[in-house]
Amino acid sequence: PGASGCVSETGSGGACIDGAALDGARTVVVSPDGANVYVAAETSGAISVFARDQLTGALTQLAGLAACVSQTGTGGTCVDGRALGGAGGIEVSADGAFLYVASFGSDAVATFSRDPGTGALAQLPGTAGCVSETGNGGSCLDGTALDRARSLALSPDGSSMYVAAEASDAIAI
Repeated sequence: PGASGCVSETGSGGACIDGAALDGARTVVVSPDGANVYVAAETSGAISVFARDQLTGALTQLAGLAACVSQTGTGGTCVDGRALGGAGGIEVSADGAFLYVASFGSDAVATFSRDPGTGALAQLPGTAGCVSETGNGGSCLDGTALDRARSLALSPDGSSMYVAAEASDAIAI
């Protein structure tokens, strides 16, 4: 109820708590331990990170740069990330160690490690941090059939990831 019942990009005129990198919020996922919530925001090209009160469900965005990872760093509000343009699909591994993001603007899947204590995200270094249709100028691994990657799913054992790519008319593995 009231401002504690929602978080928005602008605070919605005082109706919500003001959040960061939520413009075009598209997909929400809760970590397997229930401690964190992650939001993929298409227009922001970002992943926003929240601590979740396990008794009430209330959300608190992490402080400082841990609040979000974005394609552009969002003017110093977020950590700079790669292959997050048009972030949409989001998935957390069953063990809670990794988070994956399908990004249709970057034609890619970005990969992050997740700190189990804080929920903070860190993109894997180098080309391990993303796979894209074109390799994004060497910053990502070069993938196939990822043009306009929209959503993704992990197999229950975590051994396979399936990515739906709209413009490729494909499911990439």
